Amino acid sequence: AHPSVLHIYVNGLPYRQESNHNSYIYQVILQKEGSYDDLIGLRKIIENGIMTLLMEQRMSAESYKAISKSCDKLLKELKREPEDVEKILEADIEFHKKVAEATENSLVMVVHDVIIQLTRASRKKTIEKVIEKGDKEYLEFTHKNLLEKLNGDNVNALYQAINDSYFYWKDIYK
Repeated sequence: AHPSVLHIYVNGLPYRQESNHNSYIYQVILQKEGSYDDLIGLRKIIENGIMTLLMEQRMSAESYKAISKSCDKLLKELKREPEDVEKILEADIEFHKKVAEATENSLVMVVHDVIIQLTRASRKKTIEKVIEKGDKEYLEFTHKNLLEKLNGDNVNALYQAINDSYFYWKDIYK
């Protein structure tokens, strides 16, 4: 095994990243009672950690530009009529992936990819709910706000922006 590759095992069997989005690990996590709250906590830990790391190490101008470009793509998808939930989802995932890539840390990216796998279905449901409620501006605001706070130096404002971005997502299965 390569030392920079994180190997994840479930019940002694290797978990493969390329498995489908309704993978075994997702089912194992969500079948446990209270596991959705655990998943919210796990996502917060990973995303807060990624963004704190970026704030501490001051991301490169190229990384900021890549994140900004992915944010613009998401905003464009949100303005499209009629909405294409799958394209919005992919643009949202790309935005968060660019944030993780900006750390230039391969282990962060591997762990972040697992979080994406685990939250993909709930992110899609969240997008559908936001569209149904006519609140696409919420998604626009939260992503622009995260981008702005990431480029600042107030970690508490960043944490608040991250928490604000979970408003719909945190209750999607309640």
